[in-house]
Amino acid sequence: MGQGTLAIDLGSSTTLVGWQAQAGTSPELLYLPPISSPGPLPFIPSLVVDEGARPLLGQQVLDAGAQGRCQRNFKTQLYKNGTCPEAQQAAAALLDGIWQKLPPDRIPERLVLTAPVEGFSNYRLWLQQWAATLAVPEVSLVDESTAAALGAGLPPGSLVLVVDMGAGTTDLSLVRLEGGEGRAMPMAQLLRFGGNQLPINRNGIKTARVIGKAGCQVGGRSIDHWWAIALGAPEPVPEYWLEAAEKLKCALSDANSAQVHLAAAPAGEAKLLQATRRQLEQVLENQGLSILLQDLLDAIAAAARRAGENFDQLDGILAVGGGSALPWLQTWLNKHLPGPKISVAQPSAAVVLGALAMTPALKLIDVLREGVSLRCWDRRLGGHYWHPLFLAGQGWPTP
Repeated sequence: MGQGTLAIDLGSSTTLVGWQAQAGTSPELLYLPPISSPGPLPFIPSLVVDEGARPLLGQQVLDAGAQGRCQRNFKTQLYKNGTCPEAQQAAAALLDGIWQKLPPDRIPERLVLTAPVEGFSNYRLWLQQWAATLAVPEVSLVDESTAAALGAGLPPGSLVLVVDMGAGTTDLSLVRLEGGEGRAMPMAQLLRFGGNQLPINRNGIKTARVIGKAGCQVGGRSIDHWWAIALGAPEPVPEYWLEAAEKLKCALSDANSAQVHLAAAPAGEAKLLQATRRQLEQVLENQGLSILLQDLLDAIAAAARRAGENFDQLDGILAVGGGSALPWLQTWLNKHLPGPKISVAQPSAAVVLGALAMTPALKLIDVLREGVSLRCWDRRLGGHYWHPLFLAGQGWPTP
């Protein structure tokens, strides 16, 4: 197979690895035994047990029955605090394990990593340190919802809104897909590591222009926590309660009522949980998830107006991540947004497949979520003032 692009979508609950030999070829999801789980998609559980030189990773943790002593949710800790040593160690162990278990005929010449919109800067700083030791010429980073837009398969000129509800975060991105003949331009990655320059391809280069993006640290894990408490879990909520709540939540995506066994419950505790979809949706409303999504949508709408765009021009709405399976989310999108919904056969794989589009045939124009100002001293007035250098909502990179 030779050289190509490796994409890693490190998730709070599961991780996916994608491979593409070269631009234009079909991407594939890599199954990496023994750390990948068997199933339709080769998910790697984001679990690590520190065993010194040979830690247990992913499926190995489940096979060993070591869930009770493993590190989990370390990605959430990383984007909240990029300097958390325990989270850094666990994430590095998992990524190192993925790298070591790549098939010998897969030689990455570029690596694309994904990060949530919320906490992007903390996550980026840690990834820079981790990737510095890799023997790979090109490393880039793209936010998860933008990656999903790149992989939506829409034609140039399309305006797509991505709603990415993962385990730890919910991110929204509004992206204009440009490109085609006559729009050739040098490659510009969202992030360059180590000063490496990517090859220039001037044939039909695509451009992804990020118009606006917003995110929050609420995702599927938060919903599981709310749902477990509503079902009667003690606080702090034990891990076995969260696992049961998640199973019941997933079952209610396909049925109006369901029941699950409360595995690993202490003696005397109820062994069966049962509920209806309406009960789950009431919990989401009571916790303000609708208001939270509306706040994110309002931020995106404001960015769209500044760019001369509006939601009436949407060519598609793409819901990805584990939370995209919630009927409540689909109902909310239908109520609040116009435009066709883009159905994807594998919404949980959309981010990693889109990240593989981050090849030398792509230019990404990002948008600044926060401004940058220079603090200056005014000697005549005897005080400081702030001089704006870059403004929130400004395209990036900028001339």
